[in-house]
Amino acid sequence: DQDLGIPSDAEDSGPLMRLMLLVFHYYTPLYLVLGWLTLTELRDWHSLLARTHWLEPAALRAKFDDETDLPSWWGNELQYTVGDKSGSGCLRYLSLVSPIFVVVTWLVTFCNTLRHVYMVHCKRGGVNSHPGHDSAILIIALPLIYSLMAFNSVNRMWMICANSKDGLGDMVDFSGQHNWIARLVVCQLMYKTNFMVADVYEAMALFQFAWLTLSVIGAHRYKKNKANGEVGEDSTQKGIEALTVQGIYLFI
Repeated sequence: DQDLGIPSDAEDSGPLMRLMLLVFHYYTPLYLVLGWLTLTELRDWHSLLARTHWLEPAALRAKFDDETDLPSWWGNELQYTVGDKSGSGCLRYLSLVSPIFVVVTWLVTFCNTLRHVYMVHCKRGGVNSHPGHDSAILIIALPLIYSLMAFNSVNRMWMICANSKDGLGDMVDFSGQHNWIARLVVCQLMYKTNFMVADVYEAMALFQFAWLTLSVIGAHRYKKNKANGEVGEDSTQKGIEALTVQGIYLFI
């Protein structure tokens, strides 16, 4: 929320025009896409779990009646996931409540983004004239993107447990057989890919967070030096910025 002291060159315009300019920024299509992805994942979640009676152990085992050559460890893994015949597995119930956290994260992220957009609207000049709020909006979207990718990975694990063939019916193993092992490998790869996508956005958000932090520190140091009558370039600030950026590049 800090004012970074960057002047606005935009001419003053009417409230309707300023509101339209704020609406048609990148965060509008970003949240439209994220909203569509959320609804799609929730639809797939309901469709998959409804067919298995919400991961009921007997229904899951029935999905494997037509499968042959299942690995020896399959039964134990399924039992640890959904529990015994009474369905008392902790992983089962923990995964079933995961959509709640996705929806809560979506609402919190969206409300915080609206708060920054409203502050830009009050300050005028547009998002480009307030890079601090711009970076904050990008950083705020990180939990939502990561939760969506994680929830997608949970869906992939459910597909493995339920022996789902949705979109995976053409998968074959090295012997050319359409079996559960082939679908297992594909779902595991998709599981890892989802987190890789989330990590890419995390790296970008980390860079934005570092830039925002350094900008706020630099603005405060500039005001302090100006109040003390000190003028000239602050070499220590430049050094801090250079070291921080190098550390981020190494982390990425």
